[in-house]
Amino acid sequence: MRPTVQAALRDVSDVLEGDPWSVPRTGLGGALALQVARGFGRAGSRRARRLCASSIEAWNQRVHRPRRDALDRAVARDTRDFLRAWSRFVRDDDARAQRVVARLSPAWSAEAPVPEAVIFLRAAIAAGVVLGEVSDEVHAQLDAFATWTALAWEARQGTLDRARWEGALDAIGARAPFTSDAESHARREAHAALAPWTDHRTASVLRALLDRLPSGPAAPREPEAWLPAIAPEPAPAARPARRGGCALDRFVDAHGRNVEHAIAALAGGAPPRTRGAIEYLRRQGGKRLRPFLVLASTRACGGDPEWALREGAIVEWLHQTSLVIDDVLDGATLRRGGPTLHHATSVPFATAVALQLLARLAMAARDLPGESRVLVADTAAALAEGEWSEMRHTGDPAISITTYCRVIEAKTARLFATACALGGLAARATPASLRALTRAGREAGLAFQIVDDLLDAIGDEAELGKRRGTDLRARKATLPTLLLRDALPPTERGRLEALIRGERACTDAEVAWAAARIEELGVDVRCRERASAHRSRALAELARLPDREGAALLEALFTRCVQRRA
Repeated sequence: MRPTVQAALRDVSDVLEGDPWSVPRTGLGGALALQVARGFGRAGSRRARRLCASSIEAWNQRVHRPRRDALDRAVARDTRDFLRAWSRFVRDDDARAQRVVARLSPAWSAEAPVPEAVIFLRAAIAAGVVLGEVSDEVHAQLDAFATWTALAWEARQGTLDRARWEGALDAIGARAPFTSDAESHARREAHAALAPWTDHRTASVLRALLDRLPSGPAAPREPEAWLPAIAPEPAPAARPARRGGCALDRFVDAHGRNVEHAIAALAGGAPPRTRGAIEYLRRQGGKRLRPFLVLASTRACGGDPEWALREGAIVEWLHQTSLVIDDVLDGATLRRGGPTLHHATSVPFATAVALQLLARLAMAARDLPGESRVLVADTAAALAEGEWSEMRHTGDPAISITTYCRVIEAKTARLFATACALGGLAARATPASLRALTRAGREAGLAFQIVDDLLDAIGDEAELGKRRGTDLRARKATLPTLLLRDALPPTERGRLEALIRGERACTDAEVAWAAARIEELGVDVRCRERASAHRSRALAELARLPDREGAALLEALFTRCVQRRA
């Protein structure tokens, strides 16, 4: 990456000397973003320029991977990178960044196919607009230039048809007939977009970029950014089994309908296919554990649980978005007894839906009080870091239990802690109560994930609603696997380590062998003991909360985290 970023940090005109369109567009995206910032706004710090160039160029290089599975995983990783940027975006509440996202989001709607080059150039322009604090009026003109230039290039490459043409133009609110002369039409419109700047250095460079569209074939790449799809109707979610008329069950019954309404409200106004996919995710069901943690925490601090419905919905959708991305990375085909979204549709479509959800959550988070908004943003960043850490250690059988705990701290425990803290903030809890809620949520989240990993390894597929051994098949070393590694004799340990490294095919028989050895060596008991220890620490924190009935609701939720079988 370093030579590419160095090239991008130079002038666009220098980059053009290397014919960046076809080798494959090396340095073009980053250089274009920096030229827009410098020519129409301000240059920004060197660190910001490097980050901007690196992000665009990394995405560009991944798009040119020839293997479909490599591209799918790269797109999912890019979505995680987007989540990092999203957290800063929510935290800072930058009005210009909000407008940039609003301008780009129609291209993520997955309602129509959008040529990859259109997304690439529009993203480069948008990055320059944010970096250089460029005005909205200028952005609108440059956005049109990027769209028409990309369409001209796609037409020359022979990868443009009517659907892609219309999808790209719909995203910027433009209309034009698709004809056999599409390239010439797009060129004229691109030049017209630069008409306000007849004697402007950067505009001249952009015109040169347009005039140097190559006639030869481009490097191999995936020519479509998103493919539209229609999510199927999910199977009706099973009603959670009741364990008698306990206080927690009555609490869930009393607020469950309003929780579902709040979750559904965040999907309101989405385009039809995107809305269908969001509904597919919502109607797949789930425990709704995190929103009820929010509401119970509000109650435990003396507030009305209904005050926290919006916070509960935001936490649930942040969790659901994370699952969409996790399923792509893991290659999972089942979730809650039905096909995962990317398996039911496609990876590009599921990725577009995830981006749409994040855009909607960003807008919803703007209405939260400042401290709550920052908490949501920081949690999103932690989720991204947790996923990145897990990916770095995938296939490593030597990972330590300490490292595993750091991963689940970021991926799961942080969101539990945030759910509890958001409930407390909704009730205007004291600092002492907020600290207790945060610590309790963290411990409960650790307990939950340990049990989740154990169930993935040895659980019943009919109860789980997903394939057993997903983690082992994805070469992830979770706590049950690590404890098993340490308990196995050397000959069997080599077999397990070969599975984690990917040197041995992880068949159903191998998964069954690992599950049997986990139970025979008492690894399952040790995992549940660790989970119970985290639960005990969580319960100790609840004693500090002012409302005993609310604290008892949290205690019941934490207990179910440990005792569950699915």
